[in-house]
Amino acid sequence: MGDLCLMGGCKCGAIRYEYTGDPALTLTCHCRDCQQFSGAAHASVIGVSETVFKTTGTPKYYHYKSDGGSDMARGFCPECGSPLFTISSGFPGVVIFRAASLDDPKNFKAQMTIYTDSAFPWDDVHTEIANYPGMPPA
Repeated sequence: MGDLCLMGGCKCGAIRYEYTGDPALTLTCHCRDCQQFSGAAHASVIGVSETVFKTTGTPKYYHYKSDGGSDMARGFCPECGSPLFTISSGFPGVVIFRAASLDDPKNFKAQMTIYTDSAFPWDDVHTEIANYPGMPPA
């Protein structure tokens, strides 16, 4: 993706974001949380340093504890309900956002696929990139 300024936001436009620089991570996640929060078989996400991630508008957050014990905050638009961000104590200083919420998501390329053990049999797992049955090793 390179050192670009990329922008995105929710469906109705009430929440907008932008970031500059290379992402810390890009992946597809098949964990049950991502399946339920996205309403899809997996979530394609990008993680960036919170220092380069800027938002306008006021998202609403849903707080919970993940199966792995991390404190989680899922940010979404209070107007249209679009899921946008995740903040996890498991990734301090990183904002994880939905690749599909980018204004132009066609250049998204996942570095890895995680929680493949939770993947549905009808959803193809990317075999050309690294795959992990759960979280990748530290």
